[in-house]
Amino acid sequence: MKRALVLLVLLAPSPAALAVFDATDIMRQSIAANSRDLAASDDFDYSERRQMTDGSRTYLVTMMLGSPYRHLVALNDQPLTRGDRQREEQRKDAARVSRERESPDERAKRLEKYERDRRRNRFLLEQMAQAFDLTRESDQTIDGVAAYVVRATPRRDYRPPSLEAQVLTGVESRFWIEKGKFHWMKVEANVVRPVSIASFLARIEPGTQITLEQSQVAPDTWFPKRFLMRTRGKILFLLKQRTELEATYYGYRRVEDAARLTNAN
Repeated sequence: MKRALVLLVLLAPSPAALAVFDATDIMRQSIAANSRDLAASDDFDYSERRQMTDGSRTYLVTMMLGSPYRHLVALNDQPLTRGDRQREEQRKDAARVSRERESPDERAKRLEKYERDRRRNRFLLEQMAQAFDLTRESDQTIDGVAAYVVRATPRRDYRPPSLEAQVLTGVESRFWIEKGKFHWMKVEANVVRPVSIASFLARIEPGTQITLEQSQVAPDTWFPKRFLMRTRGKILFLLKQRTELEATYYGYRRVEDAARLTNAN
């Protein structure tokens, strides 16, 4: 009997495995996980390829004295010519010298601009739990990783506390959230109602679509690997504008690892 009881204890699933999460629980934990990912972004350099209607550009994005620097390394998937490489190296050296010579006020303004964007992202993450009605859908598997699927629709009683949060009132989204640590694996967002932005001088129209895909880059860190945006909008509510952007991100490495690699070369 004792052996049977011991065997039952060993084979019994853990309390965490027995936990049943509703959509609100899943989203709350995913917001916390993605906030940690955002905080870790300064610790990594990476490569970014941007595909626009007029061709592609590939950058090496590195932290330079507290904020990112984008170094052009390829055009239309072709390495830069020798002359272009030299010019880009000169621009990079000039940017570093300029940042090193900044006055305290100039440096503070540069870093504040970078931090302002990060604060906006954190703020929008925090608002998501209030802005959406959340519904859990059937679980799925992406690339062999089990994921919760949560659908988010705008709440009619949500009152955006700022202009930046206004965009949340017109977007329906679906989230694929990995079951291990609640990181976002994939997000699909569709604008279903016109949303005014930029002090009401521009408006995003229904039909705008955004897709974000993420992958694991460290044991507890997930970062973007693909971003696709097809926009429909109006400038000054009159001039129609359509844009398409696809960006892929790869080669993530911790800043200290990248520095050692640079020194070795």
